[in-house]
Amino acid sequence: MRQALHIFKKDTRHLRIEILVVSAVIAVFAYLGAHSHPILNQYASPIDRLSSVYELLLPLAWWYLIAAVVQEEPVPGERQFWITRPYSRISLLGAKTLFILMFLNLPMLLADCIILLARGFEPWSYLPGMLFRQLILFIVWFLPFAALAAITANLKQFVLLLLMLPLVYIVSILVGAPLFLFYWGGAEWIPISALILVGFAATFTVLQIQFAKRRTTLARGIALCAFPLALVVPPLFPRTTAYDLQFALSHPQTDEPAVTLVLDPTRRRPVDLMTGGEPGTVEIDIPVRAKEVPEKMDLVADHLAISIRTSDGKSWSVPGRNWLFPARNGQLWLKLHVDSTVFEQTKNSDVTLRMSSYLTLLGGHHITPVQLGRTSTEVPGMGRCSFWESAPHDYAATCESPFRGPAVFYKAALSRDVSLDTMLLEGGSYSPYAAELGISPRVLSLRGTFGTSEPPNGLIIVTAVPLAHFHRDFRFSGVHLGNFAHD
Repeated sequence: MRQALHIFKKDTRHLRIEILVVSAVIAVFAYLGAHSHPILNQYASPIDRLSSVYELLLPLAWWYLIAAVVQEEPVPGERQFWITRPYSRISLLGAKTLFILMFLNLPMLLADCIILLARGFEPWSYLPGMLFRQLILFIVWFLPFAALAAITANLKQFVLLLLMLPLVYIVSILVGAPLFLFYWGGAEWIPISALILVGFAATFTVLQIQFAKRRTTLARGIALCAFPLALVVPPLFPRTTAYDLQFALSHPQTDEPAVTLVLDPTRRRPVDLMTGGEPGTVEIDIPVRAKEVPEKMDLVADHLAISIRTSDGKSWSVPGRNWLFPARNGQLWLKLHVDSTVFEQTKNSDVTLRMSSYLTLLGGHHITPVQLGRTSTEVPGMGRCSFWESAPHDYAATCESPFRGPAVFYKAALSRDVSLDTMLLEGGSYSPYAAELGISPRVLSLRGTFGTSEPPNGLIIVTAVPLAHFHRDFRFSGVHLGNFAHD
């Protein structure tokens, strides 16, 4: 312990200028976070735009300081002075860890407190979330780059290797690996947790090999394999597996309903049904009716796996995102995007649709009006919500909270809008984590714009919470796809 403190003090003296610069960078981040709003449209203020760009640049300052302190005693090579001294490898690694905690985690914790206080929140009321956020920063944003610095001999090598990471990511996209985002929606926290686990295991292994045995070639090989492996874990993680696990972990607040879905072929498609075509596909909107849904509750589909089967035994899966849109009185619209080639082969004949669905029953609806103006309103489960005029005939709305709360679904509309009953409930991340993977401590649960020719009085936000999750398989026979294709 004494030796680790000695190394820590030495690093602090040698890097005092770098520490001051990075501390100033974090202080600017705190100021921008306290005075800016999320960018919603082209009318965003300069400080809003600066804050958005600044969050992309802040990690560069972190990583520079991490590389500088780790490479005070470079691990690769055989001519470093510290190898000839009685340095304990555990003390050396402990000193570097203490440095990161003291000059990165602690300043970021103080910055979080400043941002939350400025946004009207009391940081001490969110202590578990704040501590968890520092753990996320350490595991995801700091430690992997300490491992990267440990397998490079100098700052030049570190920067070159750092520049290769986005290149590897771009190449993986070009060769067909699915693109993914750090998004907690639904059960997406499960595959992303797998990514974090793979990254942490690789980071721990690299640091242990380097500081305990100094086998640089082996450590570099592990790092080279671990990065693309971690990238492909979330997109290749089966959605059905994620939702099976999520549903097994959930604690239902009501009995599982005996919900059934049946075709309702006489209903005509409404003009305002949301569309979202995908290249090379034909949009199919099929009217269905939900039965046995308890009164004053909503049914949402977390995931739908659909296949098409013809009478002669041919079968195709329907890839992409499939949706269930609500109407009134149990009426729903099943929206899917069928490959154009498959549609041409099946449009003139009756087919059977098989649907494996992961459904959630929502209840506990709560209606909250949000007045027009910069004054925020507390909305249960969503934090403080604001609704203001960002430009003539253009209005912006945001809901933000410090860290993450329980899973909440929502829908929002102008106060004079009468279409709330037919709107799709959005949101609903089931992540148990208190913090996001992002840079800011703020979690945006609602972020949207509304264009209108008449000044609205305010915004209406309806929230609901999950009461039960369940898995159902449905079969729709005699479906004529050509009758439901959307032009």
